[in-house]
Parts: sequence; C-alpha cells; structure tokens
Amino acid sequence: MLSMKTVKKTLVIILVVILLSFIVTLSALNLEASELNMYFFSLNASLGFIVLMTLIAGVLVGALLSWLLWLWPANREKRHWQRQYFQLKQTMDEPKPATESLHTQIESK
Repeated sequence: MLSMKTVKKTLVIILVVILLSFIVTLSALNLEASELNMYFFSLNASLGFIVLMTLIAGVLVGALLSWLLWLWPANREKRHWQRQYFQLKQTMDEPKPATESLHTQIESK
C-alpha cells in the first residue's frame, strides 16, 4: 500500500511537470518584443516572458499572504499550546511533599 508521503511526492512531481510544460508553452508564445509601460518603469520583453513574470510575482505574493494570514498565526497558537501542555505536565510530574504523603497514609489506615 502506498504511504501518504509517496502520494504527496507523486502529486508534487506531476504538478511541477505540468507547470513546467505550461511555462515552456507560454514562453514560446509571441517571441517578438512587447512594451510594458508602468508608472515607475518600462519593460521591453517578449509577451510570454512578461506574462510568466507576472504569474511568478502573483504566486510569490500569494505565498507570502498565506504565510502571514494562516501559517504564522497557526504556528504561534501551536507553540502556545505546547507551552501550556509542558507546563501542565511539569506540574503533574513534580513529586508531592512528604507531609501530604504522610497524611494520605494515615487517612488510609
């Protein structure tokens, strides 16, 4: 039976191959130079390259936003609950004072 790691690796490899084929196809489109005029710069490059750079910038911005909005708070919450667990475990593992054990022995007789 396939493990979950193997399935994940296979899906990632398939996704990378699909994306690479898409990138090669996109970069082969319209090889003549196009001009992109922005307010703060101007770029003369092929249309496929401009679209590719826009896609890469979108993926990077999306990854950064997902890290900021989901992963970072989740990791902070995970650390908080780990600290709480270890503090509780530490208080439970501490030996009880000798006087309390004497009282329980006396009460049991």
